[in-house]
Amino acid sequence: RIVAVQENVLLLRDEDNTRTRRMTFALAGDATFVAPEGHALIVAVTETIDPREHALEQALQSLRPYLRGDLLNEMDAPLILEAVRQTAAGHLPDHTTRARQASAIKANHQWRLGAGVARAWLKLVPEGQPAFDIYIDLGVYLRYAGEPKEALAAVEEALRRQPPPSLRKESILRTQCAALFADLFERGKQRDPDLLSRAWREAYRARDLATSAACGRDVHDEFSRLFAHLG
Repeated sequence: RIVAVQENVLLLRDEDNTRTRRMTFALAGDATFVAPEGHALIVAVTETIDPREHALEQALQSLRPYLRGDLLNEMDAPLILEAVRQTAAGHLPDHTTRARQASAIKANHQWRLGAGVARAWLKLVPEGQPAFDIYIDLGVYLRYAGEPKEALAAVEEALRRQPPPSLRKESILRTQCAALFADLFERGKQRDPDLLSRAWREAYRARDLATSAACGRDVHDEFSRLFAHLG
């Protein structure tokens, strides 16, 4: 335990308080010290910590109970924590903030946390206000959380909403439908051919909608992975 600092020497006392000895700073790097609360050494070390680093560590500690595993990028902790806290407070972020928060959640593979946040956001959306970005994100979260049936239900609910989505967003939603029908086909014990047919049907509709939204521009590259997945 550190008792005092004298020039380049630390004055130490053993844990049982029976013996006092001196240690030079040259040897201090290999030692572990316990300093009294408010000791000048603690103050000095604390002052060397970047406030941003301290804030990041606090965000990580506050977020940890909500995580499945560790974050892939700890720098995203404040943004994800912001989403959690806003949801708990019953606050719906604007579209731009939602997009940033959702991007951080996806990048860190926090699928179940994201599903909880997205479901809470949907409850906060005013009646008649478009929320297709939330439905799209919810579909992604649930799919990668291993819940394709729930993901498909969320996407199909979005497609039933009024007013309908834009051509581009409908294309995205139907692309998700196609991928989810394919997931269900692959997971099924008997490989129901109707699921695969529905997957192809949704994939073609998604491509046609994307082509219309792009004013005839070739969108083949956007759908090459989906069609390859369908076989």
